[in-house]
This record gives sequence, structure tokens and C-alpha cells, in this order.
Amino acid sequence: MHEMVAFYTRPLAVKGDLAADIVRQSENVQLVVATEGEDIIGFVSFGILYPVAGLQSFAYLQQIYVAEAHRRKGCAEILMAFVAQSCISQGYDWMEWMTGSDNTPAQRFYKGLGAVPANKVAFELSGDALKALAARSSPTSE
Repeated sequence: MHEMVAFYTRPLAVKGDLAADIVRQSENVQLVVATEGEDIIGFVSFGILYPVAGLQSFAYLQQIYVAEAHRRKGCAEILMAFVAQSCISQGYDWMEWMTGSDNTPAQRFYKGLGAVPANKVAFELSGDALKALAARSSPTSE
């Protein structure tokens, strides 16, 4: 899955074995791993969110990734179907996720599943801006 790090151009935060870290992370989220033999060829991570009082919970798909050599062979559809089945079996009637605005292959794939683009704008905060916002949480002395 080191290929995923290059794909998303984000640093790898794992110290040690990536496969073992993916399994460890499954304690915090639901994680489904697709394998071929001993190799992890894809995964999906998702959680059930409770948005606000009075609204129904839903599945938020945090990440889906399939190694390039295994794309367009049905792996991603099986992973997405698993999340959908988890929603239905737990009584949730929607799931949502995001993809990059320039990731047109993924957008075509999602539309092919029957998904429709949401009318939302995604935001991201990192680096100095993240640190500056974090600093605002420090109590000030009077």
C-alpha cells in the first residue's frame, strides 16, 4: 500500500509494518481489506456518524483504495457493496464520501454505482494554518 502514499502525495505516518498498522487502525473504524493471497490489494474504511440530534446516522466512507494493478476488476465495487450492505443491515439509509475534484475516473465509478454528487464543499486544514487554529484552544491568562 506504499503506492497509495505516492498516489495521494501525503507522507506515510506509519512507523513499521503498514499492513499491521492497517489492522491496528481497525479498532477505531470499520475496515474491510481485500486480499489476493498474502497481499493487501485494497481496502475501505468507514464509520457510522451521528450528524446532529434528530437526524439519522449514516455511514461516512473515509477511504477506499485499490492498488492500480487490481483496478477495474470489481474489487472497489465489492468493497463499496460491503459498506452499503452494512448500512442496510444496521438500518441506515445513506452513505457519503468525497473524492478529488480532478479524480474523474473515481467520479465515473461512483456515478456508475448510482451515486450522485453532493452539493457540498470540502475543506482541509494543515501545516501552519492547523497549528495556528490549534493555538486558539489554549486558555489565556488574565
